[in-house]
Amino acid sequence: ITLETKTRLSLSIGAKVAIDLNGKIITENNLGFSGGILVVSKDSELTINDSSNGNGGITATNSYAAIQVDENSKLTINNGNFTGYWYALSGNGTRHDTEITINDGTFKVVATSEAPGIYHPQRGIMTINGGYIEGTLGIEIRSGKLIVNGGTIVGTVAPTSSNPNGSGTTSEGAGIAIAQHTTKLDLNVVINGGTIKGYSAIYQTNPQKNDQDSINKVTLELNGGNFEAINDGKQVVYSENKEAFIKGGTYNVAPETKYISDCYLLTETTDGAFKVNLNT
Repeated sequence: ITLETKTRLSLSIGAKVAIDLNGKIITENNLGFSGGILVVSKDSELTINDSSNGNGGITATNSYAAIQVDENSKLTINNGNFTGYWYALSGNGTRHDTEITINDGTFKVVATSEAPGIYHPQRGIMTINGGYIEGTLGIEIRSGKLIVNGGTIVGTVAPTSSNPNGSGTTSEGAGIAIAQHTTKLDLNVVINGGTIKGYSAIYQTNPQKNDQDSINKVTLELNGGNFEAINDGKQVVYSENKEAFIKGGTYNVAPETKYISDCYLLTETTDGAFKVNLNT
């Protein structure tokens, strides 16, 4: 299906819809939407499946995103390939209370700078259980809660950087970038599994120079997973404001000891990797 006119595919408000991509591609003829070519509208629920086992997808040739979520919406992705110009999947910093679950699928971008595979600036919960996510940074979260249980998340460029932006992305080069928005909302990241790669796999900054009370709303917890500094990166984990948040995981570069939680121990394995475990 190729969209030829400036009308996006948008769920009706309050609708509950399941799509089976069935190996087919939804795309556009260079329409240049300033959002997703598919919109999960206010109060609606969308489940995306692909019974072809991953041949189907949604491709935005020069629109901001393949999929956009609006306020109080629910999105579940079980399979498919999703490509956006700036983001494969995006929320909006003024449209809150979203619920996103990614069980599988591939998420990529066209742009070569400041283009995360997934951009999450809104209050909401995003859970990643599987799939492959790649961009100049893998995921940028600016508010809400991110839970990673599985999958692979990759930021491709080097080095990491972060610049203030009141209405858009701030970072690149990281697997996951954590950068509180000007909205100063709660921002919580919990990683239990998966593989995360970037010049820094984890990169937390305060580009908006938010006050300390606001930064106190930011929490990080690394309980498990595989973390890799790539492209000659030397800091597998970097945090401008937080310490003592690592409670597990395997690292190809030793994280700084200030990031290791109390009662946990960093050890080197026989193959040259580093692991964090409870100090018993």
